[in-house]
Amino acid sequence: MYDSQVNVHTQNELVCISGNGVVERAVIRDNVTGNERTLHVDDILVCIGFRADLGPINHWGFNLEGRKIAVNRQAETSMPGVYAVGDVAHPEDGVSMNLIAYSFGQATLAAGYASHFIHPKERVTHGHSSQRKGMKYAPAPGSAQADG
Repeated sequence: MYDSQVNVHTQNELVCISGNGVVERAVIRDNVTGNERTLHVDDILVCIGFRADLGPINHWGFNLEGRKIAVNRQAETSMPGVYAVGDVAHPEDGVSMNLIAYSFGQATLAAGYASHFIHPKERVTHGHSSQRKGMKYAPAPGSAQADG
């Protein structure tokens, strides 16, 4: 994009959008200088990229790995029964992908382990859709039931 005619504004945040029934202006704030400026625009394309900022969570007593909360393979933090996933979590094996799809998978695992923490006599389950009550089996791909 830098080589195109598009104006790219990094390290800025959108303050407000205005216009008469359509987008006409945007006020952005430079996060380095704090200066704000109004841009005359036809449209807005938001490209979000950020580094996790734990804010006050830094002082809650979690074991931290840099700017992330250390978690075990069950996504549990150093506080029993408290789980962290996504961009703020640092798994003990060090494998972390800051991708939303990966975070959804982590959240599913954490929810299963959190449920087990609350109900320790029940087994850990991660709730695959084919295991729902009333679902006797998952239709095989290409079958009449799978194809609708």
